[in-house]
Amino acid sequence: MSKRNSEILALLEALKQQTDELLANQLLYTEMVDNNADGLLVVDDDGIICFANKTAAEMFHFKKAKKLEGEIFAFDPIENEVAEIEIASNSKVSTVEMRSRKIEWSGKPAKLVFLRSATERGKIRSSLQKTSASLKTMINASPLAIIVLDMAGCVNLWNRMAEDIFGWNETEMRGHSFPFNDSPLEDLYEQVSAGDSVFKKEISGSFGLYGLAKVFNVWATPLHNPTDAISGVMLMIADVTESKLQNKQMESALLKSEKRFRMALSNSPISVSSQDSELRYTWVYNPLAGLHEAQMLGKCDHELFLPEDAAQLSELKNRALMDGVENRGEIKIQRDGHLYFYDISVEPLFDDDGIIGGITCAATDISALRHSESLATFALHHDTLTGLPNRTLFRDRLQQAFVLAQRESGQCLAVIHFGIDQFKTINQCFGHTVGDQLLLEVSSRMGRVMYEIDTVSRVGGDEFLILVHNIQNSQDATSIVRKVMQSLQQPFPVSGQDIFLSASIGISVYPNDGDTADDLLKNADAAMHRAKEDIGRGNYQFFCADMNFQAMQKLTLEGDLRHALEQEAFHLHYQPQVDIRSNVVIAVEALLRWAHPEKGNIPPVEFIPAAESSGLIGPIGDWVLQSACRQHRTWLEDGLPPIRIAVNLSALQFLHGDLAGKVAHVLALNDMDPAYLELELTESMLMHDVENTIRTLCELKRMGVRLSIDDFGTGYSSLSYLKRFPLDILKIDRSFVTDIGTDSDNGEIARTIIAVAHALGLEVVAEGVETQQQLDFMHTARCDLVQGYFFSKPLPPSECAKLLTGDPLERSGLFGPRLTARLVA
Repeated sequence: MSKRNSEILALLEALKQQTDELLANQLLYTEMVDNNADGLLVVDDDGIICFANKTAAEMFHFKKAKKLEGEIFAFDPIENEVAEIEIASNSKVSTVEMRSRKIEWSGKPAKLVFLRSATERGKIRSSLQKTSASLKTMINASPLAIIVLDMAGCVNLWNRMAEDIFGWNETEMRGHSFPFNDSPLEDLYEQVSAGDSVFKKEISGSFGLYGLAKVFNVWATPLHNPTDAISGVMLMIADVTESKLQNKQMESALLKSEKRFRMALSNSPISVSSQDSELRYTWVYNPLAGLHEAQMLGKCDHELFLPEDAAQLSELKNRALMDGVENRGEIKIQRDGHLYFYDISVEPLFDDDGIIGGITCAATDISALRHSESLATFALHHDTLTGLPNRTLFRDRLQQAFVLAQRESGQCLAVIHFGIDQFKTINQCFGHTVGDQLLLEVSSRMGRVMYEIDTVSRVGGDEFLILVHNIQNSQDATSIVRKVMQSLQQPFPVSGQDIFLSASIGISVYPNDGDTADDLLKNADAAMHRAKEDIGRGNYQFFCADMNFQAMQKLTLEGDLRHALEQEAFHLHYQPQVDIRSNVVIAVEALLRWAHPEKGNIPPVEFIPAAESSGLIGPIGDWVLQSACRQHRTWLEDGLPPIRIAVNLSALQFLHGDLAGKVAHVLALNDMDPAYLELELTESMLMHDVENTIRTLCELKRMGVRLSIDDFGTGYSSLSYLKRFPLDILKIDRSFVTDIGTDSDNGEIARTIIAVAHALGLEVVAEGVETQQQLDFMHTARCDLVQGYFFSKPLPPSECAKLLTGDPLERSGLFGPRLTARLVA
């Protein structure tokens, strides 16, 4: 072999070895990357997918990975954070976990995104949902009404038996206050919420949607949260009204079966007599209707009693004479202004030859029973305090009026629903006895204002219903409402002083506002709540169609809020507060955000009022406090300098429960220095129950927590009170900052507020600083801190962390188009 051929063979051998190495590396690449169990993507800074492996393509429902390259990645992965996302493609949906880290790709910055299937987590969630559904089924199948109330008296659990007993369904009750209406259940709730347990207590009263008389056996126990504090009350209720009634009927039957024995006893309450074949009395023991024996002997019933009463007696007795068998019945006798009821048993008397020669009669006086039943029937359909018809009787009369109005075309009727404004405050100030006197006087005045044909009803608490007949149009209803308001505007003399009342009134008119009686009732109630909530006290409102829509929207929003709280769907953004002298961020304000899964980001101005009205603002506020303190700990662990975090408190957090104890627990849980927690309160919160407010603030101050008054200038606090509060910071409301530089007086007001705050030793923060001119003004006015879009919008924690380095702020892409902080000479 020539030397040249040997070199060619050597070269081919080397080339083969390199090819084998390349193939091995390709197989390794395919095994490690393309066949990786996790989906791998490379995404550049513009969100374009530069690379995808086979597993990622399958998650996006693509057959080939190459088809993903060049597509836009619709998610924003945050480095070192795990997020659960849903990938929808080709009518299919995959749930995956996403995390990422920064890399370079082709010499440019990019993100390596890891995707892992979350199917197993979905199965676990599905299993939990099935378990929850099973538990709910068991609770709904219970023969007892099971009700869970929180410490504010709001319903958290309401099973089907509760619906059957009380008449309200779960949707109507969940998240709303339980309507105790001064029933024994309210005393029981207060006892158990104080820590006692109740084992089978019998209570009775008027309960439920229709105010029906009921007898309950109740078991009640307090519920505790993980800190062993009482968080609510569970009631288990058995309706034993029917069994009580059956027992009463059995007792009555037993009394009747014993009558022959009791007839032989002296002073028997049973009237016993005998009469001959002509029904003349021959013997009498305990005469009827207050008569004497001498008055009855030798006479017939028609000689002793009114004709209609004698006819009833004669019919019973003649039948026994004619048929020769026992006959019985109930009769009533009127005599000397009294009404007597008797249960009478008549038996024929036979002689030795079997011929009927007369009768014996045993008459049991059941007058007391019938009078009691009459009173019970009245109580069943009338309010026990005022004697007015209750909701049940009102609805019956409304139904009758509705049928008549349908028959007579052109005939209108109106339902007026009104509630006395601030009646709860009157009860708190003067006591329930005075409150009851006011309700009696209100019902009396309504009786004088309305015609006899109309119906005035008290339906619980301070609420009344009026049914107005024979009106021609809504204008007629308006004139009646004005008479009602004028009647209430007259002073009510109580305990030597005059009390002035007002009412919020809702009106629905047939046929415009409902096709059924229940529609009219519901719509009048909706109109009353609109008058009370949206217009203010002492007003009336006619029903309009959008009220029910708005009410449903509110219920839906409250339900979504509850789910968001349960599923921890809220998150916090942080807006920096900048020292105006050093340009350094020394504090941030925690701001709540909610990304609704269907409606997107919902502004706090929309969902905070719903949270307040539903009572959810308390637990939401607690979550915000805990999350903000936990974020402070996270930033410290990431090596950032300690930063003050301001957290807004709700009135519910401040006024109810052990606020100081709760704050201490959260600080200890997150190992946080109290000096770095700032609690923001509004003027209206501080001015409610000033003495208790000062005590609470002093407790927090002793812990080392900083206290600020938010939105200063929009409330009604006086300087004399402001001096008494142990505050550290005063925040000028953005409304006084926005118009600085215009012709308004807001600049002078802001300057005055700053001067007063410094005189009181308070630090001042200006909110809503958005322009250089506003910043210059605040610097000149010697404001301490500024906050607003001039420096930064509220940011998620990862972006906010970039500002928390302790360095002076300079131009940054975070600030927007022209947001550079600088010192003003």
